[in-house]
Amino acid sequence: MCKTKWLWAIVIVASSLGAQEILKTNLQGTGLQPFDAGEPIVRFSTSGPDASGYVYLTAISQSGTEYTFFRSKWEGVAVQGFSPSSSEEYVTGFTTSTPDASGYVTLSAVTNLGNTYDILKSKWTGIAFQDYTAPQDYAISGFSVSNNGTDIILSCLTSYVSIKEKQDNLPHTFRVLSVYPNPTTDNLVVRYAVPHTSTGKIELYDISGKRVLKLFDGVMERGNHTSIFHLKKSGEKLKSGIYFIKIEYSDKTMIKKISVIN
Repeated sequence: MCKTKWLWAIVIVASSLGAQEILKTNLQGTGLQPFDAGEPIVRFSTSGPDASGYVYLTAISQSGTEYTFFRSKWEGVAVQGFSPSSSEEYVTGFTTSTPDASGYVTLSAVTNLGNTYDILKSKWTGIAFQDYTAPQDYAISGFSVSNNGTDIILSCLTSYVSIKEKQDNLPHTFRVLSVYPNPTTDNLVVRYAVPHTSTGKIELYDISGKRVLKLFDGVMERGNHTSIFHLKKSGEKLKSGIYFIKIEYSDKTMIKKISVIN
């Protein structure tokens, strides 16, 4: 089992849109961890304090995957979780409040249904929040972490959500909906949409451009697909590092970057 490294360094994570800052901190008792679920975040949960006094904030994606991305051991910082009011609800942005009577500023998650849920409070000047609203038909799918030399910055990553395709459940364009978990240690889930039945391939390439695994080669039926691949059972022992998933459909190709940790 790999250990989570709480980052104080520059990290780059792929996203559908440019990352947008929502939080920055220079408190040494806090830590941030990047992730990109590749699908909408639907709720948040909390845990702790642990033996070291840390409390944790965890995002849960549409498929139920959990990503713990924030921790703090400061008494002036509080985390809070929530569950969605509907199975159709997902997070589309964040909003902040002015200091209350006790000096707390609140960061709240905003959903596509217009609901607002408090997730993080702080009364320390070493943590600052910022509003962000994803464009129409986009949802929050994760966060990147960067360092400007003074502060550690948490920025939103987004994932496309097609309202029209949700209504009739049939895709009208070829799209890769998500590739997760990222990073992965073994299992890899590829969600993609195919507008017409045709041949296709899903392959894994290393950073030098060499194909290391052929994951799928056959007919892709029209519809929304979820394919699960077990990298450790594919006959090739992968080294930790950066790889690229290449999804070919008819005459179209899409590529997604992933990280593998062994």
